[in-house]
Amino acid sequence: MNYYTKSEVKRNLDFIFLYIHKRNKIMAISIFDKEDWRKYLPQKLKLVTDNGDFELNQTDLTINGDLIQAIWYQKTFEGPNDVNDDGEPDYIEFDIHMVKTNDGTDANPDNLKLNIDITYGDSMVSAFTISMPGEVNVTHYNGFGSKFDKETEFGFEDETIKELVEFFNRFGFKLDSKDFTFIDKYKDSYTYVENIKYIQTYESFRIKRKNK
Repeated sequence: MNYYTKSEVKRNLDFIFLYIHKRNKIMAISIFDKEDWRKYLPQKLKLVTDNGDFELNQTDLTINGDLIQAIWYQKTFEGPNDVNDDGEPDYIEFDIHMVKTNDGTDANPDNLKLNIDITYGDSMVSAFTISMPGEVNVTHYNGFGSKFDKETEFGFEDETIKELVEFFNRFGFKLDSKDFTFIDKYKDSYTYVENIKYIQTYESFRIKRKNK
């Protein structure tokens, strides 16, 4: 594994740069080395839906230019529920688009933006962007209380949210679990507003849970 200074990072376009080292060095991972990428993504995704609790294993990862596509799979017929009854999908896919905010001549890790789509089976369940230093913008929400599917539950266990946050922060973002209440397992941690604005109610949710 190689480490670079910030000035070296800006000149090297063949690498994506993950977390900042203690000595102000940055670890570089080749955008073409999918085995390295797989090590830093969650190995399992723990999911909660209105059909039950599920655990999916990381099975595949492809890299096409600035697009990372990661897939987690489960055998629903071996799970806790009846596949013929609940119709639970077999896989989740994360499409992570890495967007440069310049003309392409610099790696610009300080201004990297991620566009992320999450698909569960054939359904797009979430879409959001992450911008520096740690701004999350939800562009598609299909969880509990959503406009077109109000009763559907879809969210990840706390452990999975934490692992996703750790992965995204390796790009240099400063994110916390509270930035992802729109994909957590708690039905009352995030509020959908019909005018296409989304309100994160994490603080009131946290206080309410603390007082229970």
